[in-house]
Amino acid sequence: MNVGIIGLGVGEKHLETFQSHPGINEVSVCDLNQDKLKDVMKKHKNINSCKNPNEILRDPNIDLISICSYDNFHCDQIIDALNNKKHIFVEKPICLSEKELSSIKSIYSQNKELKVSSNFILRKEPRFIELMERVRRGELGEIYYAEGSYDYGRLPKITNGWRGQIENYSVMHGGGIHLLDLLMWVCDLKLKNAIGLSSKKQTFDLPFSGPEFSSSLLEMEKGAIFKLTANFGSSTPHFHQIKVYGTKGTFVHDCNDAKYFFGKEPNVETENIKGDFPGTQKGDLLGDFIDSIIYDMPFDLDAEKVFEVMSSSVKIEKNMKVINAI
Repeated sequence: MNVGIIGLGVGEKHLETFQSHPGINEVSVCDLNQDKLKDVMKKHKNINSCKNPNEILRDPNIDLISICSYDNFHCDQIIDALNNKKHIFVEKPICLSEKELSSIKSIYSQNKELKVSSNFILRKEPRFIELMERVRRGELGEIYYAEGSYDYGRLPKITNGWRGQIENYSVMHGGGIHLLDLLMWVCDLKLKNAIGLSSKKQTFDLPFSGPEFSSSLLEMEKGAIFKLTANFGSSTPHFHQIKVYGTKGTFVHDCNDAKYFFGKEPNVETENIKGDFPGTQKGDLLGDFIDSIIYDMPFDLDAEKVFEVMSSSVKIEKNMKVINAI
């Protein structure tokens, strides 16, 4: 296959995956920042340079496109790629609104022979794969509650970078969606309803129009409740807090350490999880996606699952009340 990459921030990690995959022939790259483009061209050999995304989106010789541009470009580029019969691997979120999602789904319904997925990389973490498998085997019993907090810890990055230039940037779509996908996947539960609050405590006088913090309670299938937080202004390193509570056991992942608890007081058994975290690179899920196209294999994180997660994120954001700091 011939492939193209739009955006060379995280897109450079996609480039490394493409260059290491035996099924990839030519790679073309594009970034609107010409200095970044030149830098990547110096570091990576045997790739084609494009100055305009349309050169990649409309090139009849390109089979697969990685969309790693700014979030507000994703929807139009996905639609353009589908109209030009490209497989698509896009960084999250795939879009920013219910209207954009509806447009994407409408175009995709006419192009279902194409594969579309998004880079929910937490699905490749060994400890979360093990958690999913243990939940599916019933080792934790029936899941009744789970919570996830996306602690970003990089406030200057959202106030000084491109995120600050997007009107009403959503920290739910931009970060919390990773944990939403993870918990929906691990627990095999879909969203029914949501209520939440978001706040502008740290950014109300800074060039960032959206709230930097949000927290929601989610009503899931089978009577389960999730709590989901996107905390972009945290005074922490960048990490994820995840807890899954079942009738037989509990999983806790906090500050990148993880453990299971089984039983109840006074006979609680603790199982510590070893292994480095994170154990994946940004391009790891992409390799599986490439294989699914070349060998015509099913891909677990297909378009319908991506749409389901995005639709859930949109519903959460829609039911969020903003509290403005004064």
